[in-house]
Amino acid sequence: MGRIKIAYYIIKRGRGFWNPSAAMKRAGFAAVPCGLDGPEAWAVAETWNKRWAAYRRGVVAPRWPEASLGEAFDRFRGTETWKRKAVKTRQEWEAMSRLYIMPIFGDHRPAAATLDRLDKWYALVLRDKGVREAHRAMKIWRALWRVAGAMGYCTADADPSLGIRRKTPTPRSAVWSEGEAVRLVKGAWRAGYRGMSALLAIAWDTQLAPIDCRRLTRDQMAPSGAAFMLDRAKTGVAALGTLSKRTQHLLAAYSGGPRRRAAAGHPAAAQPVWRGLHEGNAEQGFCQGSRGGIRLGRIPQDYGHAAQRCGRGAGGRCGARRTGRQDGEQHRPISRAAAHLPTSQRSVRSERR
Repeated sequence: MGRIKIAYYIIKRGRGFWNPSAAMKRAGFAAVPCGLDGPEAWAVAETWNKRWAAYRRGVVAPRWPEASLGEAFDRFRGTETWKRKAVKTRQEWEAMSRLYIMPIFGDHRPAAATLDRLDKWYALVLRDKGVREAHRAMKIWRALWRVAGAMGYCTADADPSLGIRRKTPTPRSAVWSEGEAVRLVKGAWRAGYRGMSALLAIAWDTQLAPIDCRRLTRDQMAPSGAAFMLDRAKTGVAALGTLSKRTQHLLAAYSGGPRRRAAAGHPAAAQPVWRGLHEGNAEQGFCQGSRGGIRLGRIPQDYGHAAQRCGRGAGGRCGARRTGRQDGEQHRPISRAAAHLPTSQRSVRSERR
């Protein structure tokens, strides 16, 4: 078979794909599997090239066929209900739809997704991507079916995927005691990873999610310095994370002195608590990359190495020499963690575990 050149058409393992550029993806176009390389796959790629050309000319052309699942999803994304969803929830819907659902079912009516087709689709995702991704993809499929049913594209209570028994990811089961947390905090500080030490202490006291701890700023600190007031990243619900005296002293030693809430409008008000997260630190991964995507603020820049040096080892405990007590060893106060600091910064010397 002779080779044919079609814009944005690539071949992987004998199968053709219409692969748009980064600019096209930002406009809403996604990669489309075209099937086995051949005339039929070429026709699919040419169809999507025509859609892209119509979009560039400003012609209002439907991205999806009429009454298709893709059209239902596009309509749903234009509703106020969609806009009220949390950012993380919208990102999950879009990712699962783009990666797993729309390339297979987007051009068809929802009723075309029979039980046997969905069963094969779920089995492929489970085999290639694992239990977690397959579970998420099926979750979004079922939610999208209900939305399409409410919009009149299908019968909401007739989802054929309900006949498939999903595999559930193993839930988190690790339990941490206060002693383990304290040893990790001390070990990180003594190993030179002070940012990680303060982060672990704040996470233990406030019980906030890691993403919330990484995004803390000075204007979220209470006037007394004993708490952080913020909105949770996933749900947007207001939260109050209180800090113990020990953690307050540790954060003060890390930041070079006592920190209080910055006045509204002050340039330092939105300054991150953690060093290395200021705007302009593109080499630290803070700014959005040239290929797009959402970059979260980095955790303290010494986190990665510290996780190896003072995290749980194969035996489930920290290295005793740096991070904890051996059998019979007397307890040492946390002030030893800052013994090498200047006298003005030894504010933690009177605090004990």
